[in-house]
Amino acid sequence: MMKIIDRYLLKILLHGFSAALGIVAGLLILQRLYKIIELAITRSLDGFQTVSLILWTLPLVFFYSLPLASIVGTLLTFGRLSGDSELHAAMAAGISRKRLALYPTVFAAIIAILALLNNMVLMPLGYVRFDSIGFGVGIDPMQALRPGIVERIAGRHVLVGAIDPDNKTFRQLLTVIPSEDVGRKEGGSRLVCLAREGSWEIEGGSIKLFLGAGSIRELNDTGGPWHVMKFSEYSLHLPLPRDRSTHPKRLTAMQLLTQPKREHDIEFARRALEAIAIPLLVLCAIPLAIPSGASAARSGGTRGAIFVTLLLYFLYWIFNFGSDSIVAKYSLSPLALAIPHVLLAVLAASLWKRRL
Repeated sequence: MMKIIDRYLLKILLHGFSAALGIVAGLLILQRLYKIIELAITRSLDGFQTVSLILWTLPLVFFYSLPLASIVGTLLTFGRLSGDSELHAAMAAGISRKRLALYPTVFAAIIAILALLNNMVLMPLGYVRFDSIGFGVGIDPMQALRPGIVERIAGRHVLVGAIDPDNKTFRQLLTVIPSEDVGRKEGGSRLVCLAREGSWEIEGGSIKLFLGAGSIRELNDTGGPWHVMKFSEYSLHLPLPRDRSTHPKRLTAMQLLTQPKREHDIEFARRALEAIAIPLLVLCAIPLAIPSGASAARSGGTRGAIFVTLLLYFLYWIFNFGSDSIVAKYSLSPLALAIPHVLLAVLAASLWKRRL
């Protein structure tokens, strides 16, 4: 009999969790979809790169959606059992509340392990992928140029009057570059390069511009132009963007551990604690979702449990963000980030003692 009940309970739990995860993750993806479409247009991304960005968004949204989906899935499970009087019947048949709580607890632990993998490996890879595809690191940024709009490419400002991305040609180029780009040894100054027309190609780690009918000028201290040279044909090399962010959130767990720094320790603790919070929140939700008596089951007490649990989740995030700010402001140990989780553990233990 217990195997039948366990399978039935697990089935309902999986359905509730999947539905909640789909809704929450879907809303978060829709929030980011506008940015992805904008990047696809401005960076001239192909279909494969655009789909890749959407898929790599999943680890980023799972960081926030997995905890909430676990809670909602647990609440929906016991809410359905309570609404259909199945929960009351199971307890009348001698099945204890703790036995009913077994599968949701184990399921929450499994989700926590998956969240830990997501937070430590997949999420930082997602951020790196956004750097590589979405923000032009290592791809052809000339494809993203739009006529009449100044764009910044690896620290160089570029403006074109017209551009044909398919044939890689342009007209009326204006670019501001450092003097080192044209081989001036003294360096330190900024040059303005003008060209009537030209084309480009990617060569190694740089963009090779083939310019026609133009000039290179230097701005002096008074702001007036100082003629450097005119040319009928000229080749100019611009480096491909390599300014990928070095923020710790772009590092995997192994990189964080092998590069000991305070900010790396904080980032590692934050990701680990976020995964640990999932079973703690579920352990708080279970005693609230399982009615403490027959009257509670008949009166629909699960609705109140949903409100209280979601309020608890909201308060957890407030305390979590607050502990982040305190640790950063007062240079406290990363262990201080665990304060909200210790409070959750104490609350869960108290609820289980009183209601289960």
